[in-house]
Amino acid sequence: DSKTGGFGSVKVLKYSPVKVVRVSAGTSSRSPIRLVVETEEGKQGYHEIPFSGTNAPHKPILTFDTYFVKEDPRKKHKWSKRVWEAIGEESVFVGMTEEQTRMSLGDPPSVTESISKGGVLTLWHYRGLMVTIIKGRVDSVVTTCE
Repeated sequence: DSKTGGFGSVKVLKYSPVKVVRVSAGTSSRSPIRLVVETEEGKQGYHEIPFSGTNAPHKPILTFDTYFVKEDPRKKHKWSKRVWEAIGEESVFVGMTEEQTRMSLGDPPSVTESISKGGVLTLWHYRGLMVTIIKGRVDSVVTTCE
């Protein structure tokens, strides 16, 4: 905090509006750009990001679009407050759609499908989480040991 000289973390929910107030050099070759951002409440923090991916030795390359969007998705998607709160906290609950789940957790690193008498059962595997999708909606969420 430039006013108090204090340091700490600023929690910003996913898809919350922020304003970029300064751009400077990052502290590593992997993330050479530091964006200082300000929340609607006036709190400031920074995030160091890669720009082109040329300095990233591994895949997937996390780019600007991984961290920021140019338009407010709430204007496009008129979902309930509960859904937007889950997306902001990067969590999911039973009943969310596939699109809502992807917005909250990202694309699943691993997907498996099986067929049962109830239809196709799709398992989305995330680190420490398995999400079961049936007919386009979350049917269950299980914490795993990964």
